[in-house]
Amino acid sequence: MGSKDKGDLRSGVTLEVSSGGANSSLNSTEQRFLPPDLHNNDTNWIVDNSLSGDDFKEVLKLSSSRIACFYFRDKLSLKASGREAIQYLKETPSSCIWANLAFRKAFQIDSEQELLKTQFVNFFPNKEFTEKFINQFAENNLQLQNFDCEHTTPDGQRIVHLASLYPISDNLNFQKIWVVFRDVIDSPLAVQRLQKAEEHYRTLVERPGLILVRLRSDGEYLYISPNIKDLIGKEPEDLKSDPFLLRSFIHPDDLLSHESIYRARKQKKPDTIEIEYRVRCVDGEYRWFREKQTPKFNDKGEIEYFDSITISIQEKKVLEKELLQAERMKTIGSLTAAIAHEFNNHLTAVIGELGLSFEHIKSSDIAFESLSNAEKAALSCSDLARQLLRFSQGTQAPAAILNLSTLVRETNELLPHLLPASIKRKIEIEQQDLLITGHASFIQQALVSLALRSGAAMRGSGELGITVRNLEIADASGSIPYRQVKPGQYVEVTITDNGESIPTKQLAQIFKPLAGKSNKFGGLALVFSVIESHGGQVHIKSREGSGTTVKFILPSAKDPEQPTIDRQGIDYGRGKEYILIAEDDDLVLSMVRTALSLKGYKVLTAQDGEIALSKFNENQDKISLALIDYTMPRLSGRDLACEIRKTHPGLPVIFTSGYNQEASSEDQAMLSQSSSTSFLGKPFSIPSLLAQVREMIDEKEK
Repeated sequence: MGSKDKGDLRSGVTLEVSSGGANSSLNSTEQRFLPPDLHNNDTNWIVDNSLSGDDFKEVLKLSSSRIACFYFRDKLSLKASGREAIQYLKETPSSCIWANLAFRKAFQIDSEQELLKTQFVNFFPNKEFTEKFINQFAENNLQLQNFDCEHTTPDGQRIVHLASLYPISDNLNFQKIWVVFRDVIDSPLAVQRLQKAEEHYRTLVERPGLILVRLRSDGEYLYISPNIKDLIGKEPEDLKSDPFLLRSFIHPDDLLSHESIYRARKQKKPDTIEIEYRVRCVDGEYRWFREKQTPKFNDKGEIEYFDSITISIQEKKVLEKELLQAERMKTIGSLTAAIAHEFNNHLTAVIGELGLSFEHIKSSDIAFESLSNAEKAALSCSDLARQLLRFSQGTQAPAAILNLSTLVRETNELLPHLLPASIKRKIEIEQQDLLITGHASFIQQALVSLALRSGAAMRGSGELGITVRNLEIADASGSIPYRQVKPGQYVEVTITDNGESIPTKQLAQIFKPLAGKSNKFGGLALVFSVIESHGGQVHIKSREGSGTTVKFILPSAKDPEQPTIDRQGIDYGRGKEYILIAEDDDLVLSMVRTALSLKGYKVLTAQDGEIALSKFNENQDKISLALIDYTMPRLSGRDLACEIRKTHPGLPVIFTSGYNQEASSEDQAMLSQSSSTSFLGKPFSIPSLLAQVREMIDEKEK
């Protein structure tokens, strides 16, 4: 070996390198596996002893890191510019002449042949990394230590490490360069990453509604999430000292199911257990949780401990309940619509037959008043059917003039079925008719909610008072409890009880949607919403020993004048025209046929759409009007009308239906297209039927 000079390694690591003794050729094995662009006649640039033992003297200390050495065909001055260095590393042919075991394993280099084929510029995981790595080396005066990098190895492993380049100097030139990849664990950056990872871990495992537990089969806790205190008010240490403490927070109905968790631990079952149960939380409310317990095994296949993940599913349970309720309501709505339809058909017959009876008696007859009362009762039933249909279809009845005095009395009659018999009720109503504008069902629901709240506060014994009176507000800025209301006439309702008072803190929140879970201190959000939507205000007062008083006001309304009908003086005219009646209900068909026949009309009847179309085709030149039930078998009323209109577009058609007394928006659009089409909701009276039939025929003949 020639003389050795101390190498000037500018990167901070000093190595001794050989300055002489270079042979001009490779052995046959090395030359056979050179990269194609190096495998030519000019091989004098590679020496057979290009790595001496002295080169390894310092680097072997790094053997636990991933280390490789690359040899370049040409030399580069250590004083070269950055641009020259970049061009040199990218374009100069090179070969990996040595790599330690860690390097070969990480980059899956199995043989010396593969190693020799690896060029410096092609070694790195991707072009982006190569650019950054080489540029950093060039811009840092041909020095690079601890360049942070992260890439994926060919086997898919994600590697995070610090990369360094160590050029080995030879008289201020270098031809060999060491590449060192050191594990990142000891660097300050690694510490930062670990801290971030820990923060991320804590964010995941310590979030609200999630409890992680690790414990042995005997119940000894190895770990429990600290947010257990936010859930049940107990510290992790409390549960560690008493492994069965959690049982006291489980809902009584779920204890048997929860026992499967304990049995699996005690019996060291290898199965994963997953159950749902309710836990009493800090606020005293039970909420739903799902727990999944999984056994963890040691190298011997024995259960070492159990991991449990418990997560809140309260929102899911609420949604499931709402969905179930919606499905039930949908079913009830469909059933209600069907019942209301049949009800309307029968009411149509009842009202119609009563109407026919008026044709044969005078107002002075003793039976006239009885028949009139029966007709009023039937019309009231039709209002009930209308409400049932609106309920089934999810629509809201328009606001109407309501007698609040009557509504309070009717509500009072319901209370004995809702409150304990030991609660006394005292009702005071200032006058017979106290009128408001609104929705009776909503107002009644608000009254019932207030009564139930008072009943809960009285705990089964006490006195409930309800007072209704007129109230005139001249100036809202006075001492009265109602603020920011317009001066005018109002009706005031006061509900009092001598039960438990409402704490001040809860009193201030009682009108909020999520205020108070129990009936004693909750339920008034609905009351507030109903009264406010009706243009009123609510005021509440509660004192220790005096109970609670809730007052609300609603704007007064005037009673509209109701026109009176003189049945004996009305003549709906007689007719001689042919009328086609398509109706599948026998009672309605009989009543309508009788009513029209008595007035002189020629009536053709059919109980389904196909028969009706057949009779129309046979008598189309005679028929002056078609009275068609909208929902008929075999051929619907709509389809029947369309077939008729193909040949007689101007024929008057009256649709009837027991599913709704008001035409739907789709029907309204169809009706508006032609003045010869109208709608008559069931139940209808004989006078209204006769009037509409005559009006439609006369309009056509104009």
